[in-house]
Amino acid sequence: MVDSVFYVVRIAQVPFRAPVEEKESRSRREPAEADRGTSLDETSVEASQSSRNAWLFQSNPLLYDLRGALGLLREQVWSVSRFSKEIRTGDRVYLWEAGRRGGIAAVAEIREPARPQPEPTEQLRFARDAGAFAGDRLRARLRILQVIDPVIPRQSVASNPELSALGVLRCSRGTNFRLSLEEWQALNDLILGAAALMFKQLDSSRG
Repeated sequence: MVDSVFYVVRIAQVPFRAPVEEKESRSRREPAEADRGTSLDETSVEASQSSRNAWLFQSNPLLYDLRGALGLLREQVWSVSRFSKEIRTGDRVYLWEAGRRGGIAAVAEIREPARPQPEPTEQLRFARDAGAFAGDRLRARLRILQVIDPVIPRQSVASNPELSALGVLRCSRGTNFRLSLEEWQALNDLILGAAALMFKQLDSSRG
C-alpha cells in the first residue's frame, strides 16, 4: 500500500500533543488544500480537552478491508453505534483493525457528525460482507490524517501500561470507544515512538 519511507514521513506529522480548536475558517478550506497534509500545533491535550474528545473506531477485517480503503480513500464514513451525540466535528479518531494481526492503522478526525446515511459506493468495494453495510445507518464522516503502515500491532499497544485498559482490549465487540485524556496522549506518544524507531533503522541500513 505504502512503503516504509512514507510510513515514517506520515507518522512524523502526528502531533506531540493534541491540537487546540482550529479557527472556523479551516472548515471552509478547499479539499485540495486539506489533502496536502495537516500541520498540527504541539499544544497540550489538556488545552483542547474542553472542546474536543478522542475516540477509537474499530474495523473487523472479516467484514471490511480497512488497509485497502486507507490506500485510496482520504475520507470515509464509519458506523456510530454509541456516543452519537458526543462525537463532534474536529474530534480525533484512531482507526483500529481487529484481530491478532491488527492494531492502529490510521489517525483521522471527525469531519461530519453522525447522521443517517448509506455506505458510500466507493467504500462498498472494500466490503467483504456487503450485507453488514446495507441500508441507512448512523454514520460519521472521517477525514484521514495519517496512514500507519505497517500498523502498530495490538501487542505493542497492550504492553503499554497506559493503554493496557483500553476498551477495545477489554471488550473486542463494538465499533466506537471513548479514549481518556491519558490514553489519547499515550497513543500519540506510541505513534511518535514507532516513527523514531523507523528513522533509526533507516539510518542504520543506509550506513
